[in-house]
Amino acid sequence: MEFKIPKNLFIKALAKTISIAEKNIGHVLSNILIEGDKDTITFKSTDLEIALIQQYPISLLKKGCVVVSARKLYDIIKEFPDKDIDVAVDERFKMELVSGKTRIRLNGIEPSEFPKIPEYKKDKFFKLETDSLLDMIEKTVFATSNNETKRILNGVYFEKIMREEKKFIRMIATDGHRLSIMDKEVENWNKINITEGVIIPKKGLNELKRICEDEASEVSFNFVDNNFVVIGDNTTLSMRLLQGGYPNYQQVIPKRNENTMIVNRVELINALKRMSSICSLTDEFKKVLFTVEGSKLSLYSKSPELGEANEEFDVEYIGMPLEVSFNSKFFIEALNVMNNAEKVRIKFGDKETPALLYYVNSAEYLHLIMPLRS
Repeated sequence: MEFKIPKNLFIKALAKTISIAEKNIGHVLSNILIEGDKDTITFKSTDLEIALIQQYPISLLKKGCVVVSARKLYDIIKEFPDKDIDVAVDERFKMELVSGKTRIRLNGIEPSEFPKIPEYKKDKFFKLETDSLLDMIEKTVFATSNNETKRILNGVYFEKIMREEKKFIRMIATDGHRLSIMDKEVENWNKINITEGVIIPKKGLNELKRICEDEASEVSFNFVDNNFVVIGDNTTLSMRLLQGGYPNYQQVIPKRNENTMIVNRVELINALKRMSSICSLTDEFKKVLFTVEGSKLSLYSKSPELGEANEEFDVEYIGMPLEVSFNSKFFIEALNVMNNAEKVRIKFGDKETPALLYYVNSAEYLHLIMPLRS
């Protein structure tokens, strides 16, 4: 195989493979498959749960393929001059890299040792704006569980729903203490190949976030053979779905939270950061007491070792006087992903009822946070 490739394109492709390949140090999966055919260079990487295919047009002189260490090749190319790189692979799978006066030879291995990765055609896939897909992931994936023993909660639940005679796709995430629900209205979901909800792994969605940032304005996705597959201009990312029943998330959403507060989002974030700074280093919950009465919100936190802090500011509030404690870290993370809003609406019940965070004039996003014992 022989081809010429710009350094910046080579680095871009290799950088996308690193986080997948590096999970398997010392294994064939720590390598990348590079294949040249029909003036196209293809990069493939997988950890058997996530698979990434990248294809770019290049100047191909001779077709062929090779499997080489993803990390080692990336480290080598990173130090090359900012020029085109000539690449040649011989029959013993030794890769020669030449740029200017720099020449490096890297040992490869037999391509047949690398797992087969399915390829997909997007003509039967559902199209969605890249920003919309990223927004849905951004607003849910952070609320998944990090506890590997609760594997089902390590993923984001995806389903199709009807609301007010309109069609939506929905993503849901929970760790048992908080819940994120994000809806996107769509015109026609008939191409989405599911009849009930499925669970997409967090690990794959985090890879997708990173990869989609370089994609054009639209991507195509679908569910094929127990995989969630997303196709962009130059990339195809597939991830194996998690198996098992997802919790009935609807039953934890209170129906009668009648105390409503509208508050400046950034002002609340900054105040909560100040309150949590006084929390004990051993306090994993970063507990902050919310007191709401009239048009005032008061925040209070204390630590036996460090001291105490309180802050009060104006809000819009309709409801009964209320005192309830929450994990400030959870509140801050939820408010951070609502970054296109100046103000947010928060609905409270009583001290034992979860808080519900919404946009002021939209029902597309809901975040629920369980209260802490005062």
